[in-house]
Amino acid sequence: MKIGYVISFLVGGAIGTGLTYYFSHKHFKSRRDKEVSALKEFYEKKETKKSEETECHTITESETNSYESDSITEVDDTDTSDEAQMIRDAARFLEEANIAADETAEKRKRNSKKTPKKKPYLITPEAYNGDDDTQYRDDYKHLTLDYYEGDDIVCESTTNEIFNNTGRWLGYVWKNHFGDEDFGYDNMSVFIRNDETKVDYEIVRDSGYYSEAVLGIYPDDKEEDEE
Repeated sequence: MKIGYVISFLVGGAIGTGLTYYFSHKHFKSRRDKEVSALKEFYEKKETKKSEETECHTITESETNSYESDSITEVDDTDTSDEAQMIRDAARFLEEANIAADETAEKRKRNSKKTPKKKPYLITPEAYNGDDDTQYRDDYKHLTLDYYEGDDIVCESTTNEIFNNTGRWLGYVWKNHFGDEDFGYDNMSVFIRNDETKVDYEIVRDSGYYSEAVLGIYPDDKEEDEE
């Protein structure tokens, strides 16, 4: 009799263990399938958004739910298992990634619509002084600048105040165009138009030094020569 009980106990235990493993395996397999489904859904939606050309708009709080993974609806809110949390994390990752992608696309679209700054450009002497009616701008300010080539300084001719940030207001090529026959320049002047600030500039070249002509600062050897 004892041997029979032992055999019955062992057989029953084996069957119970087998059934427990079967149902547990089935449960966790279902959870894993949902997790994989959520991640697969994320990548499918991500690729779809890349291929679609949709009108960008500002993301509002009421719209964020549309980015959630559909798999999240299959998870009970009271389920605290690791598998359920992984599905929630996948859904949250999907939501945040898609919102960030839309905001980036909207920012790029706004930047592409910004009007580029107008660069200063060379004009003819006639366009500056009004001899060319088609190119003259009577609503633009006209300003004469002196360019002291010796120490590479530009200043306003009436005040002798140094004109800073010349590249921003005058561009970077005008120094190479003194005597440019294509624009009708002589060797001593060039003319620049800045449509952004609505100013026409006449730049007069001086081969001397600002430090000497304006500030009265001479090298020691020149002072000795003058004495």
